[in-house]
Amino acid sequence: SNGTQFKLGETVTQILSPASGGIAAKTISAQVLRFEDINVAGQLNLYLGLVTTNTGDYNEFQVTENQIGKLIGQTSGAQWDILQAYTIATEAADRTFVNSNQQAQNRAFELESNEIIDFTEHNPFGEVSREN
Repeated sequence: SNGTQFKLGETVTQILSPASGGIAAKTISAQVLRFEDINVAGQLNLYLGLVTTNTGDYNEFQVTENQIGKLIGQTSGAQWDILQAYTIATEAADRTFVNSNQQAQNRAFELESNEIIDFTEHNPFGEVSREN
């Protein structure tokens, strides 16, 4: 890190591949929703939303520890390495991404609920009919 903190609501960007030979850099950006210090080494958890890419393709933030991979705050100028990235699909999300509650079973509930209600149907609760 460069010692600067991110600001809530600011856009952060990571360069996934630099510009080369007339091809534009490939970047991923998101909005800072929340952050919290997690240890004395100065590491922090950063919660992001509204993720976009400059190519329109699906991408995820990458774990990298060099100048190209730094997460850069567009307003604050903060620059941090990404040591670990969590997504909604990450099994560890139960305890580290969503919240720190050791009893949380968010991922398990999400998987189980997919077996109960089929949201691919137009109306998973049945067709609404009007009786006269």
